[in-house]
Amino acid sequence: MMFGMALAGPYVWGFLPHLITIGLICDVSQKRFSRKALLVPVLGYASYYAFFNHELAAIHAVEDRLKAENAKQAIDFDPSRHALVMKGGEGLVTYNKVAVAYEENSGFPEGHQSYRLISAQRCKDVRDVERESFDFDLFGVHWQRGEGSFNSKFLEQCQLRTRERPKKDIVKISATENKKIISGLEVFETTHVIVAGNKTVGVIKDAFAMRLPAFPFIIVGCGPSHSSWDCRVGFYRSRYLLAVADSAAIEKYGMNSIANVLKLEKYKESDFSDFKDYPENVAFVEGWLNAKKSETAEDFNEWGVRKDSPYIPQIEYAGDVESYKGVIYSRKQGGPFYDFIRRNDGKTVFIDATLGEGVNRGQNGFGTFAICKEERACGRVEHWYRLMNGNTDVRLSDRITGYWKVSTSGVFPDSGTPIGNTRNVLTVVESAK
Repeated sequence: MMFGMALAGPYVWGFLPHLITIGLICDVSQKRFSRKALLVPVLGYASYYAFFNHELAAIHAVEDRLKAENAKQAIDFDPSRHALVMKGGEGLVTYNKVAVAYEENSGFPEGHQSYRLISAQRCKDVRDVERESFDFDLFGVHWQRGEGSFNSKFLEQCQLRTRERPKKDIVKISATENKKIISGLEVFETTHVIVAGNKTVGVIKDAFAMRLPAFPFIIVGCGPSHSSWDCRVGFYRSRYLLAVADSAAIEKYGMNSIANVLKLEKYKESDFSDFKDYPENVAFVEGWLNAKKSETAEDFNEWGVRKDSPYIPQIEYAGDVESYKGVIYSRKQGGPFYDFIRRNDGKTVFIDATLGEGVNRGQNGFGTFAICKEERACGRVEHWYRLMNGNTDVRLSDRITGYWKVSTSGVFPDSGTPIGNTRNVLTVVESAK
């Protein structure tokens, strides 16, 4: 019963006021009640729509202000010369005509991840190649035609994501969100700062509001909160994206303010029926496919990673101190970081590394793992590293730097790993700086 009410209960309550109003109208028509009884729902609906129109006026005022501010921006973006770096690039390449978009990612040696929309045939070509980790990820794409959960289309094309450093001049867009209360309405306004050549070349703004729907709908729900129950009642609100450009620009570039200022035309549904790969993406994918075809065993190191891969760390000695510089990642038997730590039990080491793919993370520690298919009933062995400063835990970030004292490895049991997991404590060495 509780499961059913959790799903349907809030919506059942939402319909009750309308059902009561319909019943009251029927009773008045049958003269069971005086017409004066209709004043109650009339006043209720009138109040709702008065506030609905009040919110609508506030939304239009914000839209007019942002349209005026954004109209002043004109960015000279040329995809043949510029590389676009921003958050949300996966959505931009799905809905707007741009070959590639990048996003900063400190987990990769290249510092960036790229997004591309590629044709169905090239999706198949990439999927058919047996490949190692740290290459490509392919994702199916749902393309939204318009409003509504069911108004979407699953594309034959796919999205290719990979680690990649931009080779062109970077145009970087950073975003900050600010919540405002305007005439009682919550408006979430985002400011996008566009930087090229280390200089700010534009500022574009967009916003969305949690607005009342045209048809009033009440939500009532209860749920556990700490040691008691928390019950709430209120009108249903939906996310409404404000139009921050004129209608002609929206028709050509869509609702995305970034696409608008960079003049990136939006896709039409008909574009996907005869989709042609961008020449830049053809060259990128074909180059990778050709490299895979010509690979030999000599191209890989003991960890199964290409010898020219940026994931191979730089390991060297400065006196008696061994240093590990590069990326920490999981690989066969745990990877090079596991080897590095194991041979430095009880010693001080220098680490300047970022955490890469396949690394488990906690608040003050991380773990690499090794697939051990040769061991029966063994899925993987975990190698964990806890960061300490004296007796205090060190909060983990994406990058680990400095001198660390390595504790002796300990083995602890794991139900899924008969040979057990390992653990080291890495303690900051202040005097070694």
